[in-house]
Amino acid sequence: MLGPLSGMSFAGDWVTFRGDMGLTGASDAQLPEPVVERWRYATGSPVRVPVVGQDEMMVAVSDAGGVFAISTEGSLLWQRDLGQAVSEAPALLAGDRVIVVGDDGSVWALEAASGKQIWATSVSGVLRAGALEVVADGATNIVVMSASDGTLTGLDVRDGQPRWSSRSTNRTDGPPAASHGRVAYGNCDAAVHVFEVGKDAHVQVALGDECQMGAGAVFIYPYLFAGNRTGQMSCVDAARGTIVWRQSKGAAVFTTPAVDTELVVYGDVDGRVIALSREDGTERWVHGGGDDLSSPVLTAEHVFVADAGHLKQLRRKDGRFIVAIPVSDDISAPS
Repeated sequence: MLGPLSGMSFAGDWVTFRGDMGLTGASDAQLPEPVVERWRYATGSPVRVPVVGQDEMMVAVSDAGGVFAISTEGSLLWQRDLGQAVSEAPALLAGDRVIVVGDDGSVWALEAASGKQIWATSVSGVLRAGALEVVADGATNIVVMSASDGTLTGLDVRDGQPRWSSRSTNRTDGPPAASHGRVAYGNCDAAVHVFEVGKDAHVQVALGDECQMGAGAVFIYPYLFAGNRTGQMSCVDAARGTIVWRQSKGAAVFTTPAVDTELVVYGDVDGRVIALSREDGTERWVHGGGDDLSSPVLTAEHVFVADAGHLKQLRRKDGRFIVAIPVSDDISAPS
């Protein structure tokens, strides 16, 4: 596991693999040009999912079911062995709790301070996306999603008891996102689905023929930003059920975009990192030459993306290449 980069200014917690519940993948952190490696920590098993962090503590989940809390200086704070291999899902930091899911439907809540188990439960379905923390009607829900049919389940954060579940839709490969008491995702229906947690309300917005989604959507209610297999990146108004704008560079998009007040940045299967205007989808810049791109991260002045074992740093204003740091042969998306 590669630690924080030299010169990093922590500008807020990064509690999901994309920073927040809306999966924006954006931070106002200030970083130098170029960033340099500070430290590494060996977990003994591959870490394929992004690290999450809060209060100068980072949490990593390994393939073997190890949960590691590590300080920003690279020292181990605590370690928990779940006793089984886990899914591709990163951890969620929900206040004083760390939530971890397994692809067999297992869900664990651990104390963030010690790693001690608070509760464990299981739900129906295959869990391959990280959990979300969603407040609805004054109650805090831990929401998990079955990849096989898109069913969402809300668990009571206090004891793991089920509180709510949604209707099923279709196979859903990308993670859900949450905003304003709602949870949204796109899937093999070539549509985005929006559910109100704790209620039966459901909105479906069609994206068009062959526009199946294989990654997550960014949710900043009422807007969703999502790419699909036709190469389109779309902005969807979930309240009106309409598509605000579309942009296509022709190659399939299987990454979750990074979105802030100005830009929408994503990678496509042709190895291009593409930046669009959030307002109208017009192209700002394209950086080519990549191979196997992850979902990117936006900071105050930079874009970071994993590419074929390297962490790439680009300048956000024009996409200019700054540095590529070799990490390993297979690495997670940055966080």
